[in-house]
Amino acid sequence: MSAPSQLTVVARSQQCAASGGCRAAAPTVFGKDEDGWVRVIDPHPSPDLLEDVLEARDSCPMAVIDVYDAKGVSLV
Repeated sequence: MSAPSQLTVVARSQQCAASGGCRAAAPTVFGKDEDGWVRVIDPHPSPDLLEDVLEARDSCPMAVIDVYDAKGVSLV
């Protein structure tokens, strides 16, 4: 898969299980809030982080992370 020119990352923290897989896979994109739930710290990461962001998304046991290309199409 070629990297899109722009990424948008969204996480539904209210459904987070706080497993930490997203932070381990993409620590410059994901952090945690004061309760330990996922927080997106870089909603538009560089396209060269695509593999890490997709790994973070795929590691989420609750599937609360969505990744979109520049046109708003979900990257599945």
